[in-house]
Amino acid sequence: MTKPVQINVLAGLLGLDTATYSIGYITGWADGNAELVAATAARVLGCVHTLADALDALQDPTDSATTADVDDVTAA
Repeated sequence: MTKPVQINVLAGLLGLDTATYSIGYITGWADGNAELVAATAARVLGCVHTLADALDALQDPTDSATTADVDDVTAA
């Protein structure tokens, strides 16, 4: 997956309106392969959830996550 695709998908997940640009770009990038788009989206969502969990843990000192957990996420 290319960096522009990752950034574009992440921007959309963060609530930025990327619809007018995203659909055409991602369709072109995937050469119309819907399975590739779905697999890429699943991978991005997994990363986003991992990052969100790590950030939540940093804000909640009662959570069992540690700084090492966050380091693992940033190294991925």
